[in-house]
Amino acid sequence: MKRSAWVLLLAVVVGGCQADEGDRRQGATTEVAGRVSGPAAPSEPAEVAEPKAAPAEPVPAPPSLVLPQVFKGSPLDEEEQTFELVWKGAAGELEVRGSAEDGAEVTGRRKVKKGQRLKWTSSVVRVEEPQGVKAKAATTLQGAMRFDDEGSKPRALPIAAGDTVDIFKYGGEGMCVVGVSGVLYDAVCPQPEEFEAEGWDGRSSARRQQWWVELEGAPSGWVKVDGTQLRGRAVSHGGGD
Repeated sequence: MKRSAWVLLLAVVVGGCQADEGDRRQGATTEVAGRVSGPAAPSEPAEVAEPKAAPAEPVPAPPSLVLPQVFKGSPLDEEEQTFELVWKGAAGELEVRGSAEDGAEVTGRRKVKKGQRLKWTSSVVRVEEPQGVKAKAATTLQGAMRFDDEGSKPRALPIAAGDTVDIFKYGGEGMCVVGVSGVLYDAVCPQPEEFEAEGWDGRSSARRQQWWVELEGAPSGWVKVDGTQLRGRAVSHGGGD
C-alpha cells in the first residue's frame, strides 16, 4: 500500500509540472501573437506635391514697322461714313487680282462702263512710305499700342523736341495710326501747330500708299483705287453699290 501511494503522488506532481509548463508556453505564444497582430504604428504622412503654376500667357510683341504695312479700312474712314466706288474710265475690262498688291496674279476680268458703281466687300490701305513729321518742341500724344488692330490701354506718349512721328493712316474722329520709336499706336493725329515736315500740308495720311478694294460678285478679286479711272467717294452709312 505504501508503494502504491508514493507512485500515485509522484504521478500527480509530474502531471502538475507538465501542466504548468504548458500554460507558460501558451502564455508566451499568446504574448508573441499579440505583439505580431497588434495595431501597426502610424506611418508618417506622404508628401503632397504642390500644384504647378500655369504657364503665363505670352504677351504679343508690338508689330514690326517693316514696310509695306497693310491696314483695314480706307483713306476715307470716318465715324458713320463709308464710301462708294465709281468707274470713271472708258468702257472696257477691269482686271481683278488674287491679293491686294501690284504684280499679284490676275484672277479675272470684269466688264465695266463709264459711271458704273461697283459693289465691294473689303478694303485695305497699303502703306509704302509713311509721312514723317518732327516735333517742334517737347510734347505728348495720347495713344494706345496696336496689337493686330486691337489697341491696348491709352496713355500719354512723350515726344521730345526733334523726334519724328510717322503718320501711316487716318482712322477717323481725329485719330491716326502713327509710328513712335518703332512701335505702332492709335493716337491723336499730329497737328501742324506742333509738328512740321518739308512739303507736309498737314494731312493725316501716308506719303505713299495704295488703296485696294475687294469686289463683290463674279469674278471676285482685288482692284486698286487709282483715283483716276476708279474713284472712291465718301457717303453716309450704307455700303458701296
